[in-house]
Amino acid sequence: MAEIAAGVIAVEQLVATGVEAAAAASIARPGQLTKASLNQIAIEPSNQTSVPALARSHHTLTVINEAAFIFGGKGSGGKLCSAEVHEVLLPINEPPKTRHELYQPVGVSPVAPVPAPRFSHAACARGNEVVIHGGRDGEGPIANDGHDFWLWSSELGT
Repeated sequence: MAEIAAGVIAVEQLVATGVEAAAAASIARPGQLTKASLNQIAIEPSNQTSVPALARSHHTLTVINEAAFIFGGKGSGGKLCSAEVHEVLLPINEPPKTRHELYQPVGVSPVAPVPAPRFSHAACARGNEVVIHGGRDGEGPIANDGHDFWLWSSELGT
């Protein structure tokens, strides 16, 4: 009886290994690769006189409709970027050119706080808003006991 059970287990393992190998082989076939076409977007200067560079790391990019919103991160030399929101309008038609706008952080009232500059945070879209949470400032984690949520309206620019 033990020999039969061992044989059944061996056959099951052989079949499972064969199925895994067939799946891996079908995924790895060169003829089935999906090709991607990437086009660099030429960003035209906005009407604003001094727009900071978009080159950065540890930032977030959130797409809402035809615009990408860039927030936070580190610039050249690891310097913390400001708390401004960059809007890059994404092209729908050729040629691939777009516009870059900059929004200063503004509270809902004159005394309302604005988000601190940060990097390694999280952001996502919720309707026409960008939700920003957490991250690190120049000293370490943003200290707000986990209540560090910010909403930025793409329609209002605030």
